[in-house]
Formats: sequence, structure tokens, C-alpha cells
Amino acid sequence: MQKDILVKKACINLNIKNVYTIYLNNLHFHGYHGLFDEEKIKQLNEVMHLITELTIETLKYSIASIRTPDTLVTEIEFIRDFLVNCDRKLYQEIRDRVIELRNSSELKPFEVVCPNCSHKHEQTLTLDQAAFFGVAS
Repeated sequence: MQKDILVKKACINLNIKNVYTIYLNNLHFHGYHGLFDEEKIKQLNEVMHLITELTIETLKYSIASIRTPDTLVTEIEFIRDFLVNCDRKLYQEIRDRVIELRNSSELKPFEVVCPNCSHKHEQTLTLDQAAFFGVAS
């Protein structure tokens, strides 16, 4: 009985390889009991703004300089202005390249064997001084 009600409430059916039928609910924002009320949207926007600001602050220190057709920019405040005012595609390209360089320069884990019990485990090394106090994010 309960299964029949769930099937009837579903709006979209997916037939996969003529073996499975998956019933999808019609997702809409009004059915989530106020999850997207104005206060939560405001808080989400504030958090997203903070994340963006923190990302820009991190990126600006990853850039040594920016050469324009007219000059070489090395001042941190102007690099920050550039990041804030450049188009989204360029910003994402810079961000992704910085992440790629960071990932490629990380030290790879190596295997360590305990001399007492011969237990093997992987040990990671990091040059991130903040990681001394916990996992860096």
C-alpha cells in the first residue's frame, strides 16, 4: 500500500535497461518546509561572499606579478583589485592553475615501517605550517 502511494506521487519515471524503473520526485523549492526562506538565503549569500573574499585573499599571495601591455604590477593591493575586477572565466582559470600548481608541488606520502611491530603505514609530509595545529582546509 505505502509503495503504491510513493509510485503515484512520483512525477518522472526513468526506465533503465528495461530492468529498473526509478521514480523521481518533482523537486521544487516550495516543498522543503521553509528551507529556502529569506533569512537562510541571506545567510547563504553572506557565507558565499566570505568564501569568495577568502579565496581572493589566498590567490593574491599566490601571484608574484601581473604583466599588462603597459606595466608590470607587483603590488598586492593592485593584484587583489585585478582579481576582484577580472571576468569570471579568467578568475576561474587563475584559481584552477594555482590549485593545480599547489597539488603538483605537494610532497607525496611514503611508506613507513614500525621497527617494533613491522606495521606499515603511509606518512605524509607537508610544508604547510598551519597544519601543525590540525588539518589545513
